[in-house]
Amino acid sequence: KNLNEDKVQYFPSFEKLLETLRIALKAENEKVSSLEKESLENLLIQCRKFQGAGRESNLYSSNFNFKNDADITSFNFSKLFQSKNTNLINTQMLLTLKLVEGLIIENFNRGYKTLVVVDEAHLFFSEENIEALDFMYQLAKRIRKYNGMQVVVTQSIKDFTASKALQKKTQAIINASQYSLIFPLHSADVKELKTIYSAGLNLSDFECETITKNLRGSAFLISSSKSKDNIKIFATPYVR
Repeated sequence: KNLNEDKVQYFPSFEKLLETLRIALKAENEKVSSLEKESLENLLIQCRKFQGAGRESNLYSSNFNFKNDADITSFNFSKLFQSKNTNLINTQMLLTLKLVEGLIIENFNRGYKTLVVVDEAHLFFSEENIEALDFMYQLAKRIRKYNGMQVVVTQSIKDFTASKALQKKTQAIINASQYSLIFPLHSADVKELKTIYSAGLNLSDFECETITKNLRGSAFLISSSKSKDNIKIFATPYVR
């Protein structure tokens, strides 16, 4: 069947899979070997966690109900990270990011612009949960051709250099950025700052010192290799 023609509630569920497994086990078929029977039993045990009150049922045993009809959509990963379950985090992360990737392409085909904002980005810079970092890395290189933007926000510059294994990708995300907005940093962070911007956007000692001496509301804006300025940010009456 052409699955595109079916409504989501008609798609097979884990409940349907478990029912199929039970029927297969009960069937007295001589063609089913003891090895196949054992495999079916093991599969049945593994799939039970997706059924009823199983620990994964609330995520994976219900119909998909996301609708792309809002101007702003927020994906909150805080509870997911609190689970400390690496397999669950990576699986759910992959599903969500594939959804976002599809929305970007869908919006492009409809003539819309897409802005992807990753807040608290340091939570996604992990060797255990690599899916999100890979997504940001690939998106940094491709988002412009889909008439979109990616904004990566984190509180500390050290988040980009915390892991040598991940630094190649975190640095590539910054190097692919058209604009960098650096708020006041501690003098101890200058070394990491110079490391990150060593590829084509070398910062002078004076510029680094300026960043460490900036007050609240000021920031250092990098818009190109030749355009680097200290700016003061004001909230307009409308924003206030």
